[in-house]
Amino acid sequence: MMKIYFDDVEINQNAYMSISNNYSLFSDTFFLGSVTSREYNIKLNKDYITNTPNAISLKENDAIIDILEIDNIKENEDSNNYSLTDKMLNFNFNYDASEIINTSESKSVSLLEILNDICTKANITNGITKLENDIDVTWYDNEITAREYISYIAELQASYAYIDETGKLKFSKQKKVSKKTIDFDLLGDYKIGEYHKISRVVYEMGAVKYEFGDETYNTLYIRNDNPFIVNQEQIEYIYNNIVDFEFYSFETTKCPLYNDVKVGDIITFTDGTNNYPTIVQYSRTYNGGWTGSYKLNIKSTKQENTEHKGMEQRFKRLKIKVDRDMNEIKQEVEETKENVNNIELLSTQLVQNVNEFMLSVKRTGTNNLLKNSVMFAYNDGIPSEWEVSEVGILDISSNTESITAGCVSGHSFTLKGKTVRQRVFVKVDSENETEKVYYSFSTKIKKDVTGTCYIKIYNANEEYLIELLSGQSAFYSRYEITTLLPTDNYYDIEFYGSEDSNATFTDNMFSIGEYAITWSQANGEIMNTQVNINLDGVLVKSSIYQGDYTIMSPLEFAGYSNINGIITKVFSLNKDTTQVKKLKAEDEITMDPIKIVPITEGEIQGWAFVPSGRRDIL
Repeated sequence: MMKIYFDDVEINQNAYMSISNNYSLFSDTFFLGSVTSREYNIKLNKDYITNTPNAISLKENDAIIDILEIDNIKENEDSNNYSLTDKMLNFNFNYDASEIINTSESKSVSLLEILNDICTKANITNGITKLENDIDVTWYDNEITAREYISYIAELQASYAYIDETGKLKFSKQKKVSKKTIDFDLLGDYKIGEYHKISRVVYEMGAVKYEFGDETYNTLYIRNDNPFIVNQEQIEYIYNNIVDFEFYSFETTKCPLYNDVKVGDIITFTDGTNNYPTIVQYSRTYNGGWTGSYKLNIKSTKQENTEHKGMEQRFKRLKIKVDRDMNEIKQEVEETKENVNNIELLSTQLVQNVNEFMLSVKRTGTNNLLKNSVMFAYNDGIPSEWEVSEVGILDISSNTESITAGCVSGHSFTLKGKTVRQRVFVKVDSENETEKVYYSFSTKIKKDVTGTCYIKIYNANEEYLIELLSGQSAFYSRYEITTLLPTDNYYDIEFYGSEDSNATFTDNMFSIGEYAITWSQANGEIMNTQVNINLDGVLVKSSIYQGDYTIMSPLEFAGYSNINGIITKVFSLNKDTTQVKKLKAEDEITMDPIKIVPITEGEIQGWAFVPSGRRDIL
């Protein structure tokens, strides 16, 4: 028997209408360090709801199966729909480790100490008491979210992170032993996909490359942005814990579900002769008992393509040293295998002042080729530079939630049955290797478990797609399409979200380069929620009155206001003429040789026309 509790108070059983639950570690790529949440949608009869809870917990046979945070509540005429996630959501804040590092006598802390501090700040119990692949940490970055920190640390443990049924943070290694064997006769429709087996692990960052194993089967690429990787022993540990891990992509429409089988476990489907192990991911509904299906559709075991062409051949050894006491970065290059740009690099040393280096980075121009990429600039709901479909709803807004989730821009747009599109002009690919220009795209998406959304990058000859289907959700998750070599001189970049998806897009970045980079504005743009500056001029919007704004451009200097639902030009400067819709003068209006002044006392009140040089009107 399922029981639902609002803040520890059981609700009436007659309120239950439907309960669904989805939990996936991966979409189409296998990687280590997953930090996904369990997602629920609970529909309850409104007649039995007396309060809005801070948290909802589920019990089955009086045992807690989940403690959940409310992500969204949609009120309908007869029911309330509660979108819920587990407490992994609590880690969506930028984490600053400076307090514990600076107060430590050694000015360093372990990864376990960082985990403990993160959990304390998130009000989550840390269920992890020991890390086998641990290091001492002497630095911190308060622009990285706590959730990303957890992902980095979990990757080093060859694990994924999850919140258990009691609300504790836990790590679990990818198990190699099957938890259950299920006969094909018990399944509905099913589909057997590709076979995967890890035989090689690679970490590559610039000229630094650590690898173990061989290319007999699949290679697992470790994230090259993991800041806690400092030596090859860490990669060897991951390799020893993941080598020979094997699984099939496998999908069923109907399957027995077992409470003792958790997401990430291995189950094996069999026809009596052949066995097909797969990683547990499920979508299920409750109707007196759980029914549902398993789905794992892995296309790649690469976290991302970290291949750096030619770097291995150029440098035998590269050392990077950070002297934090002297505030210097030292980079030493020794012994080259080939001449780079016709300069012999036998032994060089580059010393850069950290502060000067950071200042120079801030001064460099941005290279986002998407103009108005998060729609700071818009009039009456229509964003400049974008083509917008007529059907559906486009919501553009300032988004503080995205900042707490680690996004940069703080602005986003939500599509509900609507499509937006922008054309970006690019350089056509060349057969000459030295003339090739690569392009990369990245975005961050928030999506409900319902509905679909996609981003499509295409021209007349090619098409690339990022797609989230019904049953898949995201919380400002990052998606990338990299190393694009255009076959035409343009790309159309198209965003779509179905009516029930609540698909929200932010930090949209299309730039030159093989690898996706952090969001920035387009060249010449300086935009926020109130001021937009670009090549066309300056637009200042009202933060109080929606639809009111002032434009200063080569074509006009004018002010607009929302009057009775219509955007109306209320003043403009046209050469030597100023035009206004209404004019209010406090004291007087002067145009030599006369002026108009008010008479507000006496028997006769009104306007008096007098010589502009006079100080009195009597």
